[in-house]
Formats: sequence, structure tokens, C-alpha cells
Amino acid sequence: MSGNSPIILLYHQVSPNKTTFIENYNINVEPNLFDSHMKILKEEYAPITFDEWNDAIKNNDDVSNRVLVMSLTMVLRF
Repeated sequence: MSGNSPIILLYHQVSPNKTTFIENYNINVEPNLFDSHMKILKEEYAPITFDEWNDAIKNNDDVSNRVLVMSLTMVLRF
């Protein structure tokens, strides 16, 4: 990666239950696995917001060095 291209992750659903939204695809991540992902990402990457990424693009800042943008579309309480 170079320039203004951070890693972008999308988690659709974090829940102990299998998804019923799309029957043929398990787009769910179980909470314990999600926690493990977050611990690794916190240690290895520098998260930024979409607004910070947008600012970096405008300012031509390099955000490629272990930078991460993450989106959660649905997190269920359990």
C-alpha cells in the first residue's frame, strides 16, 4: 500500500447468533473472535476515522503505514 490507502475493514454483524439476514452466507463474527481481532488491530495498527482519512487525502498526507479504517454496520447486544 502507498499514499492515502489505509486498510479498510467492514464487520457486518457481531453476535453470538448465526446471521439470518442472508441464509447462505455467515456474515456474523462471534464476540470472542471480534475481541481477538480488536486486540491484534490495537497492537499492530493505528486506527483513524473516515473524516481523518478524508483530511489526509485533502492534505496529501501518507496514511499507508499500518493505518486502519473500520466500519461496523450492526452490533447486537447479548
